Amino acid sequence: MDIRTDGTPAHDAPPMPQMNDDAFRRVVEYAPSAMVLVDGRGMMVLVNEQTERLFGYPRTELIGRSVDMLVPSAARAHHADFRHSFLSSPSPRPMGGGRDLFACRADGSEFPVEIGLNPMDTGSGVMVLASIVDITERRRAQQVLEQALQEKTVLLNEVLHRVKNNLQVITSLLNLQANNVDDPRVRDILNESQNRVRAMALTH
Repeated sequence: MDIRTDGTPAHDAPPMPQMNDDAFRRVVEYAPSAMVLVDGRGMMVLVNEQTERLFGYPRTELIGRSVDMLVPSAARAHHADFRHSFLSSPSPRPMGGGRDLFACRADGSEFPVEIGLNPMDTGSGVMVLASIVDITERRRAQQVLEQALQEKTVLLNEVLHRVKNNLQVITSLLNLQANNVDDPRVRDILNESQNRVRAMALTH
């Protein structure tokens, strides 16, 4: 599949880097995640079909435009600084450094993402190939697991509380019975049973 890199008449697309890149283009195009190649000015030079699907833009509206358009408006003011910081010391690494990252679709909706950055030394200078993965479903599954764990913890605490109370009731009944028994042998048996229940309660 040919990858269009000429942009629309409304804006000029930066030149595609001179790479022996038929294979590279195919790898990018058929990658399972969204792939965006960005030049040193922050302009998108190459995108794949997954990028179109993920963000809801045809590639002709992306090529030659600033990658900032894919960033939520609240984060755009700092995005250029992050980009320049990366280019000052480029190396393959995840973007964000532990921060929660979000991207913005054409309809304005935001969604959580993981982004991997890979610098590429091309004939047009250093560019950055970004791999973008939508982690919405992963986040949703994680929230379901956390909620289930919280509910299980509440249930377990309730069970523990009831068992503890029941053991205390049994101890009190054994103590009451032992005080009302005249036979020393029976009293010793009740006291021993009471001690065992106390030991169970401590272990519990």
